[in-house]
Amino acid sequence: MLNFEDFVEIVRVHHPVAKQANLRLDRGNAEVTKARGAFDPYAFVGFSNKFFDGQTYYRVADGGLKVPTWFGIELKAGFERNSGIYLNSDATVPDAGLFYAGASINLGNGLFIDERRAALRAAQVYNQSTLVERQFIYNELIYEAGQAYWDWFRTYNNFLVLQEGVDLVKQRFEATKQSAILGDRPFIDTLESVIQLQIRQVNLQQAELEYKNAKALLGVFLWADAKIPFELSDEAVPYLKDSLATSPISLQVMQKLDSLNFLHPLLRQYEFKLEGLKIERRLKAE
Repeated sequence: MLNFEDFVEIVRVHHPVAKQANLRLDRGNAEVTKARGAFDPYAFVGFSNKFFDGQTYYRVADGGLKVPTWFGIELKAGFERNSGIYLNSDATVPDAGLFYAGASINLGNGLFIDERRAALRAAQVYNQSTLVERQFIYNELIYEAGQAYWDWFRTYNNFLVLQEGVDLVKQRFEATKQSAILGDRPFIDTLESVIQLQIRQVNLQQAELEYKNAKALLGVFLWADAKIPFELSDEAVPYLKDSLATSPISLQVMQKLDSLNFLHPLLRQYEFKLEGLKIERRLKAE
């Protein structure tokens, strides 16, 4: 017996679409990591020289480390060593070289936001949107799977009811036939019983076909580790109609329904899209 909770858990864990939904989270984390890479410290080095007629006109060497920050300030430290008979005066340093350190900040374009900070903020917003996007995919998947399950449940119980009806009509037909044989009823009365039996048998065959189709559709949602389709055995049946209990909608559920306007994943996706557009507008305005 396959209950609805176990079925949903199998779909949520093993269905390929569910696996794809989880990959969106990985993509969001990768985008944030990529954007954070723009703030990683990086080393730089520069070297240039000129020789002519056996003389060193100049030799300029500069190397160090730059550290970008979220606040738009770039820290810099390095070592410079220059020499030559025609070295520019602004590049003159002691013979042993010169260590230096400092910081730079844009006072105009890029003061409040630049491409590097905008890319990181946009990646963070996208990473948050992948959470609700995954939830939306889950919701759609579980909704479709739930429809398949309850359609399987309906057709199975309908098949059981019609099967019971066929058995009852058979008993009625046998009783009518025995009465006719004993002379209590005319044989013409058995004709009605036969017609009723044939009608019930046709309905039963149609119900069995609908049940098998519903069971086949249910198998579409059953997978083993998102690689191997899982087939239901012939003994697998849903919960019987008498095993379900109904209860009125609780106040908590009603409150959740009232909060759909700000909790629904699809609506939240649009909120994140608007947030991304705001970041882009700020960058263009800067």
